[in-house]
Amino acid sequence: MAALLLVAKPALAIDLPDSTPTVISVDCYRNVLETGDYLAIIYEKTSYTTIPDIDYSEAFIWRFMSIDGSTELTQALGYDYFDGGYGYNVISFYFSQADAPAWGQNYILTLSGSLTAFVTPPKYNFQITSSDYSSASASTVKDEIAANILLLASDLTNKWGLTSDESLLLEIETGTVLSIYGEAFFRGAIYGIQALAPSLFRLEISNIGALIDRTWGTEYTSNLITQYSGSYIQPAMEAGNSFLGVDYNLFGILGTLAICALIIFANWYLAGGNLWRCFIEATPPLIISTRLGMWGMGELGLIAAIGWLYISSKVWKLI
Repeated sequence: MAALLLVAKPALAIDLPDSTPTVISVDCYRNVLETGDYLAIIYEKTSYTTIPDIDYSEAFIWRFMSIDGSTELTQALGYDYFDGGYGYNVISFYFSQADAPAWGQNYILTLSGSLTAFVTPPKYNFQITSSDYSSASASTVKDEIAANILLLASDLTNKWGLTSDESLLLEIETGTVLSIYGEAFFRGAIYGIQALAPSLFRLEISNIGALIDRTWGTEYTSNLITQYSGSYIQPAMEAGNSFLGVDYNLFGILGTLAICALIIFANWYLAGGNLWRCFIEATPPLIISTRLGMWGMGELGLIAAIGWLYISSKVWKLI
């Protein structure tokens, strides 16, 4: 048994990284899922020209240490997605409100080699600085996290030399989100990313708040009718109503109908009797005159309803 252990130990040992591991960026956020929580996202590089036989998560451990580096607050492993996890990678630490360290402090990040991978495990220390802390509010922090991850995904796509078919990003109608490959990587690298930055995913699951039925009224119609109050147009409109013995703008209605009739006749005469095109080109004056207060909203809605019923009947071959 002792002989077997002696044989196994050198077989698992790997060399030190080709160069000192580096932390490219650290981004710390709070009030993400609950008030007072703490999220740290680390973009790092642990270089190996020849990829070791064991994965990154078995060879190295990331530790979130106290300010003086003497107390371990939590630890995390790298995600072995590309090249066994070596090279460029993303590490994350999340603390709930009950366990969150004090905000804005210069904590120590420690990358340690494991006893199963190294004869003499290495240790590298990095410090979080004040510039690494986000000032985003609780209402905008998820959007800031999503924007940061999109930048990381874009950089990783380039650094890893991924093809367009393997890209971590996907362009959709509403913007840029993670592709299936991006979702696969970041869900492993940042645990709970679906809740931390839901806008990164094509499909979001969220709670819909209480829906309140809209209260409909006649305020807009009233505003259209009274839009000329106090102007030189108001006396002319009132004179026209008095002349015709009505209390609404009958002159405006007759004028709109005259314009529509002229357009229909001109198109019919010039186009050789194509009435359908005539009717379509006569609709803009109805809409414009309604906005100008010459034609009523009720009349416009009636014509639109009749047109919709006719089109639906033609589509479903009822007439």
